Amino acid sequence: MTSYESYCGGLAAAEDAESNPLGYKFSWNPGAAIKTSLNSATYMRDGKVVTDKKVLEVAAPRNDYSVAMKLESYPNRDSTVFMKKFGMSDCKTFVRGTLRFEGFSAIL
Repeated sequence: MTSYESYCGGLAAAEDAESNPLGYKFSWNPGAAIKTSLNSATYMRDGKVVTDKKVLEVAAPRNDYSVAMKLESYPNRDSTVFMKKFGMSDCKTFVRGTLRFEGFSAIL
């Protein structure tokens, strides 16, 4: 295996998300949810360790997941600690990240 990317998001149903600009229905402490979005992230990309101090600035559109939903993704905390645990120490690209509805990062 040379590449592994895993994204999660806990996206709200569209009807629950459309009434707020973040497109996000908070199921826990809103302040904590926003604060975690401000964490830095470390991951492997093309054989190099990358650290992004402000992950929301590197959020990328993800039109490869759904034709019906506009999504974006950004890396999540330190992905590299999972490489050995997953038996993927030789991966050239290893990213664990978060999915949100498009626009989330710009608003935050």
